[in-house]
Amino acid sequence: MLQALRERSQKRKKLLAQT
Repeated sequence: MLQALRERSQKRKKLLAQT
């Protein structure tokens, strides 16, 4: 469960960095 949250956070950060 924690791993999934961390992966989602990383994906969101990557998306934000793409902007």
